[in-house]
Amino acid sequence: PSILLEAQRRLHAKFDVARKPNKAPTDYKNQPWDHTLPFLDKDQVAEFSSDFGWRSLWGRRDFHGGIDVMAPAGTPIKAITDGKIVYTEDAGKNGGVVIEGLDKHKGHFFTYWHMTPGRGWLKGDVIRKGQKIGTLASWGSNTHLHYAVHISQGPNYKARTDKNAVHPLLYHSNLKLASN
Repeated sequence: PSILLEAQRRLHAKFDVARKPNKAPTDYKNQPWDHTLPFLDKDQVAEFSSDFGWRSLWGRRDFHGGIDVMAPAGTPIKAITDGKIVYTEDAGKNGGVVIEGLDKHKGHFFTYWHMTPGRGWLKGDVIRKGQKIGTLASWGSNTHLHYAVHISQGPNYKARTDKNAVHPLLYHSNLKLASN
């Protein structure tokens, strides 16, 4: 994991939470989602709406520890990796699922937020890559999936902070690097 964190610091300057640029970048907003991460079906129309890193939120700078992808309410969401469910909550737009990865992803936590967990998923259940974990909850015109990856110290998923959040696109594009 330390190799991944160093690569992220080199390749994605916004990773450093202590760094505060003068304004949030806007080049990523409302771009068509290219299905780089397979949590959506390939034929699902979606937009990449918020990047990892510092951004402007309600007139303030805010660190966003994941990425947001807009899609219609009810859109099926699939697991990115094999893992064990460590948290699930059915709370409308504030609901979601946290999965601790298995094998080379052990100690890495994958957060899927603003969704309704699928019926029957419980803490401790093992889920396989590609399995449906739930559907996007309605949030009006702001319906989106917040997807984040955290590399935590120890088994407690609640230890996730912005300091151990990694850019999901960089993480998944460097799986060989991350498994070293």
